[in-house]
Amino acid sequence: MTHDICVIISCYNEEHTILQVIDEVSAVLPQAHIAVFDNNSTDSSKSLVLGRIQMLANSANIDGGGAHTKAS
Repeated sequence: MTHDICVIISCYNEEHTILQVIDEVSAVLPQAHIAVFDNNSTDSSKSLVLGRIQMLANSANIDGGGAHTKAS
C-alpha cells in the first residue's frame, strides 16, 4: 500500500534555514510532496524557494498560528 504525504512548511524570514529544512524533509520523506507557505517574508526566503518546490504565499503576515491554519 502506498501513502500520499504532503508536508507544508510555514516560513517567515527563514532565508538562512529554509533550504536546509527542505533538504532534510526530502531526505527523511523522499516520497512526500513538499510545499512552503510563506507568511509575507521580508527577506529572500521566497526567492530561494521559488522554482525549487511549490510555494504558497500570503500577502500579509497573519502570525504563526494563522499561517499554519491557512496553509493546511
